[in-house]
Amino acid sequence: MLEMYSPPEPILAVLEGANHDSACRIAYETLSEKIFNVPDNVGVLKIGEHIRLVLYGKSPDFTYPDGFIRSQFTQETKGGWPLNSTLMMTFEMPRSITTRDGRFYLRDSYFDSKDHSLGDYQSIIETVLKDSKDIFECRRTANELTSMNKRLF
Repeated sequence: MLEMYSPPEPILAVLEGANHDSACRIAYETLSEKIFNVPDNVGVLKIGEHIRLVLYGKSPDFTYPDGFIRSQFTQETKGGWPLNSTLMMTFEMPRSITTRDGRFYLRDSYFDSKDHSLGDYQSIIETVLKDSKDIFECRRTANELTSMNKRLF
């Protein structure tokens, strides 16, 4: 049976990403209010000048594809809510952010890039949502889930 833990600060979101030397591995980092203070109606998040994550959909019960409501936002959606720049130090390649209320933001390059196709990432959205739910419910830590060495491809 899993032991529950209490994080030092409330977790508002879970960032999934990788570094270049481990691009095929799924890794997580939790985001507190100091780092992730975003209104509910934001469709695009910006990390620095070049990284954008677009609201791909929402799943209040953290299931995919059942229970997942696709958003109207696309990689063409302009603007973006700037996130705390410390996220740039977490992963070289942030890929998605899942919020406590089930919003799922996906890096815009996954919508149309040949190198990072949505089809490849779609295969792990279910895993990322489930793992995020476990983190929010304090069943597992981000470090525990990262150390399991789950693979993206």
